[in-house]
Amino acid sequence: MITIADLVDAVDQRFAVRPPEFVVWPDPHQGRSPADEEYSRATNPERWRILGARVDAWVAAVVAAGLASVEQVAVDDIRWEEPPYTRMSAAVRVTPSAAGARPFVVARSQVGDVPATGITLGWGDPAVLVGLFPNCGCDGCDDGAQGELDSVDHRLSRIVSGRYRGSAHGSRQVTEGACFGWSAAGEVEAVLGESTGGDELSGASWLA
Repeated sequence: MITIADLVDAVDQRFAVRPPEFVVWPDPHQGRSPADEEYSRATNPERWRILGARVDAWVAAVVAAGLASVEQVAVDDIRWEEPPYTRMSAAVRVTPSAAGARPFVVARSQVGDVPATGITLGWGDPAVLVGLFPNCGCDGCDDGAQGELDSVDHRLSRIVSGRYRGSAHGSRQVTEGACFGWSAAGEVEAVLGESTGGDELSGASWLA
């Protein structure tokens, strides 16, 4: 059986042959605090397309491994639990072959004034928003490309391995975050402590 480690190796191989303009850049602040004006601008948003290249490598890897199929979808045809606020363009749906596994959808989204530079990631059908990459995209929040690439890997590896979890209680939604445990639009402990009235969001492993 293929493992997550096998998949990551395949992703790395595909990502290594990305277009040369997709460069992994270091933290531009090098330990200093960003200047106030950096939070109001986004210099060269096009460079964030490197995140799309990483997602494309993941999609190609799971399809090549026989774990899923992929199809182009119109942005307006994606069903969302709560529509994201991002401005989205081209999108694909990746549907796993394993019973009980949840699909994910990937849409290119706008960073700054430039379309198709970031990634909006949804999980399930209807899709729950589980990732915006980059998280912001402004110069002030730019810590370099590697952290965002790692977040993409962590999120997709947990979805594919069936380890991604979430819970929804009314207007409060809790989802397992990329590299920082749990995030919530409400109080995490209160939501997780409720045993009734909520919807458990989970999916089987794609690797089965």
